[in-house]
Amino acid sequence: MTDIRLPASLHAFLRTYGNTLLLSFLLAFIPLGVLAFVAAHFSGADGFAFEQPLQQWIRSQRTSTRDVLAVALHVIGGVWGMMALGLVTTIALYRLQPRLAWLLLSSMLGTALIGVTLRFVFDRPRPAGDSLVSEPDGSFPSGHVMVLTALVVVLCAVVWPTKARSVAVAIGAVVVVMMMWSRVYAGVHHVTDVVAGALFALVWTVGLTRATRAHQVLRQGAPGVPRARP
Repeated sequence: MTDIRLPASLHAFLRTYGNTLLLSFLLAFIPLGVLAFVAAHFSGADGFAFEQPLQQWIRSQRTSTRDVLAVALHVIGGVWGMMALGLVTTIALYRLQPRLAWLLLSSMLGTALIGVTLRFVFDRPRPAGDSLVSEPDGSFPSGHVMVLTALVVVLCAVVWPTKARSVAVAIGAVVVVMMMWSRVYAGVHHVTDVVAGALFALVWTVGLTRATRAHQVLRQGAPGVPRARP
C-alpha cells in the first residue's frame, strides 16, 4: 500500500496551527448557523421585509451589459473559477512563503465547507422571480462571496507591511462588493445572503491571518519588497 505523506511545510503548518484552525472553524460555524436557521425559517420567498426594496431596485436596473458582467462574475466565482484562481495564487504564495499558501487553502476551503454545509442543512429558498443563472442548492450564505472574500483578505494580509496595502484593500473591497451586487442582481441571492457571507469570511480569515502572523511575513524580510513606513 502506498505511503501517502504530507509535504513537510504543510505538516509543520498543521502541527503549529491545526488547533487554531479547528477552534476558529467551530466558533465561526455556530453564529453563522444560527443566522442560517433564522433566514431559512423566518423569511419569505422574497426575503426579509427590510431587504426587499433594495433587492427589487437592484434587479430593476438590468441591462444587457450588466447582465453580461453578472454572468461573468458568476463564472469567475464558481467552483471552477475559484479553483483556478486559488491554485495559481497558492503556487505564487508557496514560492514566497509556504505558510501563506497553506493559510490561503485553509481559508478558502473552510469558507467553502461551511457555506455548502449550511446551504444543504437549512436550504433557504432562492429569491422568487427570474434569475440570470441557475443554482441548484439553498441560498444562505453566498458561497461566491465567501470564498472570494477569503482570497481577498489573505492577499491583503500578505501585502499589509508594504506600501501597496492601501491599494490592495481598496481594490479588494471593490471586487467583493461587485460580487455581492452581482449575486443579488442575478436573482440568485438575497441581500442577507451576501452580507452574511462577506462578514463571516472577513472575520474568519482575518482571525486566521492574525493567528498565523501572515500580515507580518513581508516585514520579516522578503527580498525586493518595499516596506510601509511604521
